[in-house]
Amino acid sequence: MAKKKIMKPVKAIIVLCEGKTDVAFLRRLLKTDGYNDYKQDAVYKIPKPFGLAGDKNDKGSYFINKLKTYKYDSGRLHDRPILPIILRRTQGQSDIFLLLYDMNSMDRPQNYREIITDFNKLTLPIEDDYFEAFTPIDAAIAFIYDLDDKSVTERFQHIQSNYADLIPELEHLSKNKQITSSKNYKSIGYHFLKKDDSDAGNLEDIVLPLMKKGNEHLFDKAADFLNSNGFIRLKKDKSKDENKTQSDLKKSLIGTVGQLEHSGLGNADIFKLTALLNKDKLKNSSQCQAIIKFFSDMRKGL
Repeated sequence: MAKKKIMKPVKAIIVLCEGKTDVAFLRRLLKTDGYNDYKQDAVYKIPKPFGLAGDKNDKGSYFINKLKTYKYDSGRLHDRPILPIILRRTQGQSDIFLLLYDMNSMDRPQNYREIITDFNKLTLPIEDDYFEAFTPIDAAIAFIYDLDDKSVTERFQHIQSNYADLIPELEHLSKNKQITSSKNYKSIGYHFLKKDDSDAGNLEDIVLPLMKKGNEHLFDKAADFLNSNGFIRLKKDKSKDENKTQSDLKKSLIGTVGQLEHSGLGNADIFKLTALLNKDKLKNSSQCQAIIKFFSDMRKGL
């Protein structure tokens, strides 16, 4: 009997982000650390198990099967299959794929559970007549959330309470243990976006100061315009919601100034295209470098 071939697994970090602005910012930031946009002219040419590695007769593409089972409804204007933005980083003789998922808020656990369940299956060993038993993908999985006004403990407890039945080792994470390993994943971890020197904040607390640097006059005028026209967010009882007002004001400042460069775009596209963010600003930001270190640590398990 002929000796079976050995199949090398694809290496990938699955990144579950709250929203599309997180995806856009991480894409821009991580491209300063050796990642590049991954491009193919057809899904079937993407390496297995995501695509078919060029074999149109194969039926095992995760992305193609995801599209086949999507329940289409034209009435849901912004709904779509949960598919990622893909970056690739060459590391030695191997490529590491980074799959950035927009999960459409942290308050939709069904979206997270769908993707985690998919990758739990993809990380199981496979046996066939031609190859030795192999795992199609060596995967790490990361949760990226805004910290907002919650404690670190509250945030990772949210992760544990919603997903520990799918990844039991999530229970090993703590405030002092950001990354661990599991049966299915080489690394599992979390990183929360926040202000410098603070246990609160969100993505905009990282991005806005970087965009403002050297452009303070633009943001001051935008703030005057927004505030002078009654910028306020209310609670259900119609009282002012201080946290929401401040958080949304930062988003609106980014969007307002961003229109000077790119009319009609949302903040995710502004993060992608704005000249007000550059490599030097990203490299000199302690929060940006903390994110890069987190992903470096996640790669070490692959």
